[in-house]
Amino acid sequence: SFKALEPYLDGPALSPWVNPGCERYQVCDDIAGGWFVWAFRAAVNAAGFYTSPQAASDYFGRVQGEINEACLSKKLACYQPKKSFAPRFKLAYLRAFPRAYLSGVKTLLSNDFSLRYNDRPSQGSPEEISLFEAFLYTRANPPETDVALGDQRSTKRNGTDGVKAELIKINSVGALPFYIIVQLYRYLTPVAFGGALLSLFYKYIIQRKISFISYINGLLLVTIAFRLMILTLIDISSFKGFTPLYLMPCSPLLYLFIGLGLYEGLGQRHQLTDVSSASNKRG
Repeated sequence: SFKALEPYLDGPALSPWVNPGCERYQVCDDIAGGWFVWAFRAAVNAAGFYTSPQAASDYFGRVQGEINEACLSKKLACYQPKKSFAPRFKLAYLRAFPRAYLSGVKTLLSNDFSLRYNDRPSQGSPEEISLFEAFLYTRANPPETDVALGDQRSTKRNGTDGVKAELIKINSVGALPFYIIVQLYRYLTPVAFGGALLSLFYKYIIQRKISFISYINGLLLVTIAFRLMILTLIDISSFKGFTPLYLMPCSPLLYLFIGLGLYEGLGQRHQLTDVSSASNKRG
C-alpha cells in the first residue's frame, strides 16, 4: 500500500518538504522531523486515497497493518507503539531547551514575526492570489508552474529569479504604515512587559497581597509560559515552532497581562503617593 506513494515521496516531488528541514535542522537529504506527517498526508491525497473519509481510513488501516507486520517479522527496526505524535525524548533536547525557550520569548516580545522577503512560491488559484494582493496591498511571489502535490507545489517556479528586488520595493512601500506600527510594538512591548512583571513581583513578593487582578495576571503569565514550553519542544524536535501561526494565541494573553499589570502598577503608585502625602501632613 505504501508503495503507491513513492512517486510523491521521492525525486523532485520531495524537494518542497526537504527544503524547510534543510534550512532549520541542516538535514538536506531527506524529510526532517515533523514535516513527514504533512508530506505523507499530501502524498496520500495526491495518490487519490482521500476520495472519502472511509477510503482514507481504509488506506491508513492497510498501511498500519503492513508496518505492524514488518515490525513483528523484524523486517523493520521498530520502537514500542506510542499514544501520540510527540517525539521520543532525547537528552539533546534538555541542552537545547533553554536557548530555544529564550528565543521564543524574544520573538514574542519583539513581534519579530516577519517583514522579510520570502522566496517561496505562492499557492492558490490566480483569483485567490489577486485577492490576496488587493487585500494586503502587496505583491505575492510568483506561483509554481508544475502540478500540485496536495497542498504543496513542486519543482521549478515561474521566474522567481530577478523579481526579489522588485518585490522588496513594492512590499516596503505598500506595507510602510504596517511597518511603522510593528516597529512601535517591537520596541514598546518589552518595556511594557517588564513594567507589568515588576508590578506582579511587587504584589506577590513584596506586599504578599494577591488581588483579583494580580491573581488573573499570574494565571496569564503561567499560560503564556506553558504555551512557549510546548512550542519550544516542537521547535527543537520536529519543526519550527516560533512562527506567527503558533505564537498568535499568546499575543492577546500577553497584551492583557501587560494592560492589567500596568493598571495595577499605576494603582500601587497612587497608593504609595497617598501614603507619603498623609505622612507628610502628620509630620
